[in-house]
Amino acid sequence: MLGVSLDYYDIAYGSCNASPSLESALGYRRIFLSNKDVKIIDAVYRKEAIEGSITLNSSDDKDILAVIKANPSAIVFKDLHINKKVMERMKESDIALCLPASFITCSYGLQRSRNIYLMSRLFAHAKSIKLDVSFATLAMNNMHLCSYIQLMELAKLLGSDEEYARKSLSKINNSLVRK
Repeated sequence: MLGVSLDYYDIAYGSCNASPSLESALGYRRIFLSNKDVKIIDAVYRKEAIEGSITLNSSDDKDILAVIKANPSAIVFKDLHINKKVMERMKESDIALCLPASFITCSYGLQRSRNIYLMSRLFAHAKSIKLDVSFATLAMNNMHLCSYIQLMELAKLLGSDEEYARKSLSKINNSLVRK
């Protein structure tokens, strides 16, 4: 797999100004933006709004199973805790787990160390049950965007090997955008 030229994709909030020249400079074929290419939902609205979106939920949210039934593309656990039952349901429903690099790049000190530790445990469990994991920046602004190489290194920091990191940035991230 090494040495193979792949198309890499990232996902960020619409507040980023991702021009084609910036995408190219960061090594991406495309940076998908919320409210343009993909829906990113930070709270549960209507069931219809969830389908095909990336939702941010707590792992112990009382409505998390309803969110899974509404068929999002991916779920981000804001609290970074493992919920084995929910993750099994996500696997059954072909819903990816999204691990945002911004949780690492936008935190400092002990909070950053804690986020890295919790995300690595979450990744290890997801990989053990063969749940697809998306590594994306989910950046709020251009300053928090990462190049594809930086994002791959953050994925490796969380326990991924290079082959899986490349698969995540190419195939899995592209599959989250329902065309």
